[in-house]
Amino acid sequence: MECRIVFIAQILILPACVGLFDPPEIPFILFENKSELEVIVGDNHEGNFIADSTHHHYDVYSALKWGSERVSPSHSCKLFLSSNDSWRTLFRYYASGIDNSVPFYVFDAQKVDAVGIDNIRENYDVLVRYDFSEDDMDRLNWSFCYPPDESMKDVHMYPSYEEQTGASLETTRY
Repeated sequence: MECRIVFIAQILILPACVGLFDPPEIPFILFENKSELEVIVGDNHEGNFIADSTHHHYDVYSALKWGSERVSPSHSCKLFLSSNDSWRTLFRYYASGIDNSVPFYVFDAQKVDAVGIDNIRENYDVLVRYDFSEDDMDRLNWSFCYPPDESMKDVHMYPSYEEQTGASLETTRY
């Protein structure tokens, strides 16, 4: 009799626990501009994706279309998706591709205004391109900054962390 009660209790309680240990959904990513420049952060600046040989299925990434944000020096912003999707859902979907990452670009806003996005794209004139995996974002607590700080040294980026900060290659794993 006691075994039946325990079994029935398990049947009633376990379904209530489904999803209890799933990672939380992420409604926004926090970006902080720690530079003295006004920057534009985005994955698809004004719908003009920057062709990048490291991301083989850019047509898929161009579908993200969360746009871009201008961020003043020493300010931050929250990056929201235009749909009701969670960033975690998006990362899981796109990370299943051959690249296993989602690119984020940081542009010099003054330069974009002066020469236009077509020139920026033609010359691949980005301040930095971060290629974040879901694990990267979890480790960074779903936030990132420009210029990169030491917490971001293991994130794949172009130019590399070492090139941007002058950090020693012996102390920084790429």
